[in-house]
Amino acid sequence: MSFDGDLYPTSGATSVMTTKGDIVRYDSQRERYGIGSTNQILQVKSGLPSWETLSTASSVLTTQGDILYQDAAGLARLGQSTDGFVLTTKGAGANPVWAAAGGGGSLELIETKDVVGTSTDTLAFTFSTALDFESDTASMFFTYQGGSDNSTDIRVRLGDTAAGGVLTTSTYDKTQTINSSGTITGSSNTGEANWDVASHAAVDTDNGFAGFGYVSTGYDSSGDSYLFLQQFTNSTVYQTTFSGKNTTTTDGTLKYFNFYMGGQNFMPDSSCTCYKVVRA
Repeated sequence: MSFDGDLYPTSGATSVMTTKGDIVRYDSQRERYGIGSTNQILQVKSGLPSWETLSTASSVLTTQGDILYQDAAGLARLGQSTDGFVLTTKGAGANPVWAAAGGGGSLELIETKDVVGTSTDTLAFTFSTALDFESDTASMFFTYQGGSDNSTDIRVRLGDTAAGGVLTTSTYDKTQTINSSGTITGSSNTGEANWDVASHAAVDTDNGFAGFGYVSTGYDSSGDSYLFLQQFTNSTVYQTTFSGKNTTTTDGTLKYFNFYMGGQNFMPDSSCTCYKVVRA
């Protein structure tokens, strides 16, 4: 018995196939299934053999900077985006996206005050734009350095009660903690305009000093506002922390800041610089 390659004696393969590359498949009857396109592969689809294009990175990505990811249907392309954007997940069941980077706020210089020529007891700032702690300002940061003409305290006054409508230290009860070379003391007072280092001399006679501090506000669970001030003078030798609960109604903005000596003077070339920490 001879065999000529025809598996279909009733209706031979030659009566079904017509073109090079054809195959025979069966649906409701035997039928010709033409050859697919270059690089297609034979897969099962809807219960029948089917020529399908296989998704590969090279077939999906088109442009330098593209990102390959899986969406609900298969491999997908995320095109390059704006300079500085970061790849961000949108959670389960969602596709990644490019988005502007988040993170912390920025530090902006407000103003520097210097003691030039003649010694003075106060470096007084009037900000051209009030700092709004309830909106764009996270905190105010200040640095200082210089010398004094006598042993004295370093003091800070926020706002000006005569100006009104601004954040002022006098509208907050004061709780104060002082760490002086490891010796910790504390006190509480009601509504004081000057938040200083009390009777502890932060700067000794004829000594130089340097330090920094910050001012911020916040709210407790009852909605009462609090004012915070922390200073570090001469490295870790002297640290002062203030906090206070609001005793009146204020609008949360700060326009006036006084940095001064308790009854003595800053020597020439002393300075204080204020910065605004902008909310992210």
